[in-house]
Amino acid sequence: MTIIGIGGCTALILAGFGLRDSISNMLPLQYESIYEYQTEVTLKDDLNTEEKEEEYVRISKLDNVNQIHKLNMQSGKVMHNGLEEDVQISTTFDSENLNEFINLRNRITKEEYKLDNNSIILTEKLAKLLEVKEGENVILKNSDDMEKEVKVSKITENYISHYVYMTKELYDSLYEENLSYNMILIKTQDGKSDETLAKNILESDMASKVGLTSTVADMLDETMDNFDYVVIVLIVSAGLLAFVVLYNLSNVNISERIRELATIKVLGFYDREVHKYISRETVILTVIGIVLRIDIRIFLEYIYNRNM
Repeated sequence: MTIIGIGGCTALILAGFGLRDSISNMLPLQYESIYEYQTEVTLKDDLNTEEKEEEYVRISKLDNVNQIHKLNMQSGKVMHNGLEEDVQISTTFDSENLNEFINLRNRITKEEYKLDNNSIILTEKLAKLLEVKEGENVILKNSDDMEKEVKVSKITENYISHYVYMTKELYDSLYEENLSYNMILIKTQDGKSDETLAKNILESDMASKVGLTSTVADMLDETMDNFDYVVIVLIVSAGLLAFVVLYNLSNVNISERIRELATIKVLGFYDREVHKYISRETVILTVIGIVLRIDIRIFLEYIYNRNM
């Protein structure tokens, strides 16, 4: 029982530290390494092509604007082998320039990916949930509920939300329409979010929303800070539980072996020697429990990551 109790408590403590370390790295990776842009502009739905182009040119000439990128973002679904997940379908109008704004890359090797006109790229967690591998086909449903089968060429690093990346040429050929962009991504000259720039964009009354990546990151960071308290409670509670487990099991151990300990004292053992005899046993069992906790911790972190 000592081995099981200590193993479980130690697994909870280490799982808590592991979750904290995993979560603390999410925001810097997503909003500094993957998202290279600082501002995203959502255009109004009732704009025609000429008005969108006029706004695109106007934004490109604003102060502190370095580069801009046309994008269509819409909600959709991806299905594979009976599994289904909600996604954001991100269609680029300049695939050669996309990696300047959103890094499509392998999480481990950091190899950069390029979109082609024959396949899509899925984000990593989405691919894991759908059990999709590179080279397999999935069913992609757009916001108009039109379903098309398409090949997955690559799986890209991502930490927040689920995305499908594809080119405008591929989207048009799949759904037989001339897709128009509804979003503009902006990289600033100083590489920082600019509230003055956001106000200037909204002056034209053609944008329905202007989002700063720094604002989104700060909101998520505040949420993560609240989650840190949960992790701290988990770690402290597991430590206290380990103490209670050891205390109770030691008492049970002594009470069940009272005759054995009395016999040892009759043979000439001093109280300190009897205490060491019991303590040494407890320490050995505790060390065994700590060693065996590794598999339990891995299992707990797997369950957490599976449901994130």
